[in-house]
Amino acid sequence: MWLCTLFAWIYAVQVYHYRVDDTCYPCDCYDVGSHGRSCNISTGQCHCRSGVIGRRCDVCASRFAEVTLRGCEVVYDACPRSFYSGIWWKRTPFGSLARQDCPRRASGTAVRLCNGTVDGWLEPDLSDCISDAFVNLKSQVCTSSILSCDMFFLIPIAVACSS
Repeated sequence: MWLCTLFAWIYAVQVYHYRVDDTCYPCDCYDVGSHGRSCNISTGQCHCRSGVIGRRCDVCASRFAEVTLRGCEVVYDACPRSFYSGIWWKRTPFGSLARQDCPRRASGTAVRLCNGTVDGWLEPDLSDCISDAFVNLKSQVCTSSILSCDMFFLIPIAVACSS
């Protein structure tokens, strides 16, 4: 029993991980764009569906195509669902503004315009995204008996602490 468990663990590490020097990383293949969870043990490249690119198989070469179970498919009336700046942006009609939660380890709302011209998606606005580490630091500083927010000269911190 112990030998089977050890073999299963070694097999899972080998199939779903890749190694760079002495460090092991998870493949983290995008399940919609790849043919499975395994990757090349040396490069980490997942096995992508037709037309899908990127190490994780989460990108289409065309900015107007989205990753599907059939590979990359062009979307004609909207900006396609895509992964950018750590966020999965939903398919959004041309001329509309998309709002998504900020990337992992941050809070707030990110926005991105779907332009109906040749540009498609414009760069996202992440100015409302605040890292969890900053929120934690702000909380520690604002509740400290030694320091108060008034002692800071940086306006964003002072304003953030007073609200």
